[in-house]
Amino acid sequence: MFLRSFLKNDFGKTRYAGWEWAIMRSVFCVLLWLATTHRLLPIPIDIHDQTDQEKGNGFANLFNLDWIGQPGTETIIQIIFLILLVIYAIGKWPLFISGGLLVIHTLIGSIYSSPAKDHHASQIIGMVLLGQFIWFAWEAIRNRFYPKLCADGHDRPSGAIFLSQQLIAAAYTVSAISKWVNSGGGIIPGAKWISQVPNIAVQFEKTNQQAYFDTLQAPANAEFNQLSIDFVINYPVLAMIFFGSAFYLEFFAILALWNRKIGLIYGLGLIALHLGIDAVMHLMFFNFEAVVFVFFVNLPFWISRIGKKKTALNS
Repeated sequence: MFLRSFLKNDFGKTRYAGWEWAIMRSVFCVLLWLATTHRLLPIPIDIHDQTDQEKGNGFANLFNLDWIGQPGTETIIQIIFLILLVIYAIGKWPLFISGGLLVIHTLIGSIYSSPAKDHHASQIIGMVLLGQFIWFAWEAIRNRFYPKLCADGHDRPSGAIFLSQQLIAAAYTVSAISKWVNSGGGIIPGAKWISQVPNIAVQFEKTNQQAYFDTLQAPANAEFNQLSIDFVINYPVLAMIFFGSAFYLEFFAILALWNRKIGLIYGLGLIALHLGIDAVMHLMFFNFEAVVFVFFVNLPFWISRIGKKKTALNS
């Protein structure tokens, strides 16, 4: 019975309560603010002279975005962005508000992600916001032109969360595919990448040295980093199995949408993956860990479920 429940196919069928969406939306507001402004407090965005027109990326390569870096303009953009975030958290006019947030986040992100100052850590946040905007756009079209689909389709909370989850899973799958392609391709996904895992010891040492030269102090986890290097060198087969598991965890990330239970376990697995990478390579993935925790682990739901079970037992 437990196994049947655990493996139950709820892909696209899971329904989320309004309070779940409200909590996710509120937390995501904070993540969106941090990913866009790179500041905790509402102070100037500080993107003066960041635009690289010759090596621009995205919109920065198509349009002149120098105007965004002007002091007065930055302040206006920040105020507008903050207002949109408040309205987004309240849940009003989701299509227009998410669209406005997406435009601002993309414009500023285009500057920060130029090759001259490579920055892609906020990519996942933009993808989640894009997924929500797509859902709200489809919801508006569906309600206007296909009202019969409303009865059997997702409600607003379920649709917005489901599209957010899909874009998160897509980000991980694309990451795995890039490893597959850049390592030489092949019929079996990731086979060549996994076969090259023993060489990753060099990358571990490289990132460890980079962390040292950034501060001229040995990283706090330098000893653990050295243990990881020794593990890869001395036990290459075990290393390939270990890192291969991480590859396929990314490659099959879509399975996290199978049902709530698998989403919880898969989400914790992805977070553990990032914490492991951070410990070994000093590469933080806060935004990835945060969105996975919010949209897959969904801790408030499990707390409420445990609370209901205790109440039922006591009554």
